[in-house]
Amino acid sequence: MDIEGDKDTSITMTIPDLFMMYETFCKRNHILKDDTKDTSSRSFIAKLVDLELPMARLKTNGCNSILMTPQDVYDYIDTKRWINGYREDEDEVEYVDKGEDEDEDYFN
Repeated sequence: MDIEGDKDTSITMTIPDLFMMYETFCKRNHILKDDTKDTSSRSFIAKLVDLELPMARLKTNGCNSILMTPQDVYDYIDTKRWINGYREDEDEVEYVDKGEDEDEDYFN
């Protein structure tokens, strides 16, 4: 599925297409075991709703769809620190040895 536009443009995707993309991603990246993956698009969408992602469900042309802005979703998961958490962790960890060395006879 090709999606055109920039990151600030709202897009509409059918739920079956979104679920197919999710399954393909998981298989390609070996993320989930076969017995733990979502068995239906309904359970997949239920998890998205539980995560409170900034998406709206709607019906277009008789098919259930999702309306979202990719940048809004990215900003939301970044704010929740589900991604990019390593940047702040690296900034916080700064070790500077300000102590004095003990005499060489200390351990004797």
